[in-house]
Amino acid sequence: MAGSVTPDQGRPTLADYRELWALKLSKIKRPDFGRTKKDYEHFYQDYFQNEDQTQYYRDQRMAIRRDTVNALLAKYLPEGGRLLDCGCGLGDVLSGIKGPYELFGFDFSQNNVDRTSKRLAGKATIKQGSIYEIPYETGSMDGAICTQVLEHIEDDGRAVADIARCLKPGAFFITSVPYNYYFPVYERLIGHFRHYTRESFKALLAGAGFEIVEYYHNHPNWHRAYVSGYTWVRAKHMLFGRLVGSKSIYDFKWPWSAKPSIEKLNERLKPLLERDETLDYSRLSTSTNVVARKVKRPGAAP
Repeated sequence: MAGSVTPDQGRPTLADYRELWALKLSKIKRPDFGRTKKDYEHFYQDYFQNEDQTQYYRDQRMAIRRDTVNALLAKYLPEGGRLLDCGCGLGDVLSGIKGPYELFGFDFSQNNVDRTSKRLAGKATIKQGSIYEIPYETGSMDGAICTQVLEHIEDDGRAVADIARCLKPGAFFITSVPYNYYFPVYERLIGHFRHYTRESFKALLAGAGFEIVEYYHNHPNWHRAYVSGYTWVRAKHMLFGRLVGSKSIYDFKWPWSAKPSIEKLNERLKPLLERDETLDYSRLSTSTNVVARKVKRPGAAP
């Protein structure tokens, strides 16, 4: 199936090991991912927890994602356009959208649907459903978003095809998948079936009738530096958080410090973030954040 080949990036680097340990720290006391249907359903029913909503509001990575999505929507989605968030989770992307659009979403987990429906009441319509059989009508959407979801789907080709079904001809699709090298244990911890190369992701989208029109930033250098710093702050919080009265990693600071450690990390890495903004993502092998447009397949009826 297109897009299903994990890239061979050789031996893992020190940065890869840091990201692995960051993941292990973040997933302590959380369910592992299994490959049976029962395991899959259990994993995603309990995947999002209360601490994830705290992360959505306070983590720099999430803030960047919200700003990026709004900028892309302003560029590609007309006012009043119908936008579908595929695999909306707890509704972070939808909650951060600022434009005058009609918002829709769906998620596999009924727990997520219940919580997100309450959270976004009056702002978005949320349904429970599979990404293989999306609970919205054919050709009903002007745009779709699916960020960091397809790697969690066993048949990514089938999923992308049904997203395309929901879109009008010429509608756009904002999507992203991970490109990094990861260890086999990574899949068990976070529920990934695969990672992608730039080429395999392009082939996956083309197979469903999409043409890439833009590669948008994923800040590869900043992201790795942030994960490294975040891992260190999380380790300190786990060891000393209770001693200093910190309930959240985002509040953790030493008694002699004027600012939380995460805030200091953000300030320290700001120049690197700004440098990554200037990269030409249309040429980078790490570019797996794209805007695609639904085009008519060759040979399709007019």
